[in-house]
Amino acid sequence: MNVLVTGGCGFIGLKFAGRLLEKTYSVYLMDVNSEPLKNHPELDRATFIPGTVTCEAHLINALKKYKIQWLIHLAARLSAPSEEDPWSTFEVNVRGTYHALEAARICEVERFVFASSLASYGLHLPPVVDDVTIQRPIGMYGVTKVFGEQLGTFYRRRFGVDFRSIRFAQIIGPGVKTPGVAQCMPMVIEASAKGEPFEMWIEEESVMPLLYYKDGVEALSCLTQAPKENILTVNYNLAGIKTSAIELIRSIRTVVPNAQITFAPDPAKVEIVKTIPVNIDDSRLRKETGYKPLYNLNAAVKDFIQEVRLGKA
Repeated sequence: MNVLVTGGCGFIGLKFAGRLLEKTYSVYLMDVNSEPLKNHPELDRATFIPGTVTCEAHLINALKKYKIQWLIHLAARLSAPSEEDPWSTFEVNVRGTYHALEAARICEVERFVFASSLASYGLHLPPVVDDVTIQRPIGMYGVTKVFGEQLGTFYRRRFGVDFRSIRFAQIIGPGVKTPGVAQCMPMVIEASAKGEPFEMWIEEESVMPLLYYKDGVEALSCLTQAPKENILTVNYNLAGIKTSAIELIRSIRTVVPNAQITFAPDPAKVEIVKTIPVNIDDSRLRKETGYKPLYNLNAAVKDFIQEVRLGKA
């Protein structure tokens, strides 16, 4: 199986590439920067393709040259830079997703997997958010993810592209560096593991779902591997671990009792965090793909800190 991962040198892209290589697939990573690969000798069998999703020709050339069968579209600008520069986000997240889908159609790619986000929901949510809850995002990042889901669903209906997507929660794991409004959650765990002080820019009471990266990779793998006939919902929620900032801090201090953590909330970031749904129903993902999470909050924090101390950050 020949698999192309756009945004392949991002945090999840590199982790997922490792899972694909374990299955003896031929893995191709498209990105604008190969530097992160230097820290991952275990991925030496993956092929790096310099390119950007803002150029459709880069995608078509790669799909044709390497006879790609599955396309995993992870390339995107995240929430914080999307608020600062929505124009660049349009080029990458909107035009880039269109390019990827159109290239997949032209090159007859067998499967297309899109990374969406729970940030696609926004305001006026019911007590429990399921896969068909109406999406009303307030941020540019969430807007582009709704677009990607809907365009992919159109390509599935109109052109028969085997499109499926997964809405990630805030990912936590050692080495997460891409800026986001809730990125203080993984950053505070990593800083504490290293014995460094950290100042949180959200409130103690801020609540959100967190997704440990190992569960994220497992869910993405289950969705990617699921037979086409099993994919009935198409766009799936991934619940993660519901927690508040202060609950996370308490969990960290069970492992690092003297962790130096303070709070200085940024009102703009706090408001965006409040739009992230916290009660998530991902039962359809579990039923239709066989996904089962392995980590609760304490297990995730403990494993995260252990990986940092082993030098995996």
